[in-house]
Amino acid sequence: MIKTYNKILIALAATAILGSCDKTLDTPPDSRTELDTPEKIQKLLISAYPGASVYWVNEMASDNADYNGDAFTAYDRFHVQSFLWQDITEASNDNTYEIWSKHYGAIGTANAALEAIAKLGNPVNLDAVRGEALMCRAYSHFVLVNTFSHAYNNTTSKTDLGIPYSDKIEKDLITKHERGTVEETYARIKADIEEALPLISDSYYSQPKFHFNVKAANAFAARFYLYHREYDKAITAASKALGADARADLRNWDALQKLSANNFIKPNAYISKDEKANYLLIDAVSSWGYCHGPYRGGGRYSYTKYIADNEATNSSGPWEDYALLNFRAMNYDANIKKMISYKIGAYFEFTDIINKIGYVHSVQTIFTADETLLTRAEAYALKGDVDNAAKDMLTFYGNYTIKKNITKQKILDFYKNTAYYKHDVPTPKKALNVDYALTADQENMVHAVLHMRRILTMHEGLRWNDIKRYGMVIYRRLVQNNEVGIMDEMKVDDPRRAFQIPKEIIGAGMTPNPR
Repeated sequence: MIKTYNKILIALAATAILGSCDKTLDTPPDSRTELDTPEKIQKLLISAYPGASVYWVNEMASDNADYNGDAFTAYDRFHVQSFLWQDITEASNDNTYEIWSKHYGAIGTANAALEAIAKLGNPVNLDAVRGEALMCRAYSHFVLVNTFSHAYNNTTSKTDLGIPYSDKIEKDLITKHERGTVEETYARIKADIEEALPLISDSYYSQPKFHFNVKAANAFAARFYLYHREYDKAITAASKALGADARADLRNWDALQKLSANNFIKPNAYISKDEKANYLLIDAVSSWGYCHGPYRGGGRYSYTKYIADNEATNSSGPWEDYALLNFRAMNYDANIKKMISYKIGAYFEFTDIINKIGYVHSVQTIFTADETLLTRAEAYALKGDVDNAAKDMLTFYGNYTIKKNITKQKILDFYKNTAYYKHDVPTPKKALNVDYALTADQENMVHAVLHMRRILTMHEGLRWNDIKRYGMVIYRRLVQNNEVGIMDEMKVDDPRRAFQIPKEIIGAGMTPNPR
């Protein structure tokens, strides 16, 4: 059930977490609750994880979807706007207002916890709680800046619009918030991460996979440092998350592939809190599981066999034939175009079972061992250490594929001999448009990482961040009757690479993104 705008405000007011613009970005979770004990503060942080997902909007904006013609149905108007790179105005559990308000709501909770800890004198017995609060605050800002701003780089981030960084509970009813720059936003995220990391501890969690445990915190730090182009720090953080032998934490993809395709058997296994590869899980209100999943709705704009076979989950690579991949996408219904890497379920929860009222949600694997290994491989490649990048990729291939005789040279040769993508002759290799130089071996190893991350995180939104970070040119294609046509093109400097901030926030006075 899609919540209306008024219902959202009522729900947010009920918990006193209000996301807004020039009024307040965040307020304490409940002014009637005195956060005067460690137990109360610790319990509060359950709400410092945003119950919103960027999966849907990121996947639709990326090259993981094509237009299949009007013989198929769109899920809703939000689905249409997301695919067509339009500013989002439609109500949805997954729209940009939900992303904005719920992430700032989580930030508000983190700030309330930090303020309460400070009032208690920052006691040592609350160090781990303070570390978690700081990490939660950094994470929500990181998602927001990568959603509503352009990717970090060394040239334009000094002037590109960032997002307001909230580090305190607002005391005044009306407060002017400036967006600052991407560079400034990243600097403040970095400060929070680096203050938090030494404080994080697994000792007080009853459900560590739903909190910033030590592995999750370091995996987040690794991704941040990779995006921030601090490659040595990314490698160090990823190594702390992965431990001495990364293979110990990697997912058993072959076992997952062999599970029944019925019901939610695969998604349940994928998101299990007992799965060692899962470092951080977040539950989000989201209908994405319905739109991309094995259902009739949503087929008009979707991940298709054409993309899968030529570019992603069912494509060839250094592993040779796609059948040698341990996990592949499937088509669950011959009457729809969708290919599905079945990892994300849609779980409907009734709030009123008599009237059949409720909401749909899904559990997201925010950080995993497998993706953290790719993060480290990419950092090695960009640093110029292609040998160690290859070692990480060979570890990854050894787990994700059946092919056992892949070598560094085979990786480099495959991408060297692969033509750059054209809209009507697709390949996994898109041209990189970056503001720094790469050797041929560096570039080819980066292509290996990007190809594998696209396969690994299909339906999970990270591909869009890679498109932005590497300046890939992508298209809105109509693929129908064995013909491919271009509807639109997103060039390197396209302002739509930063989603427009919500219309409600613009209406309150926030500076919009250029269009």
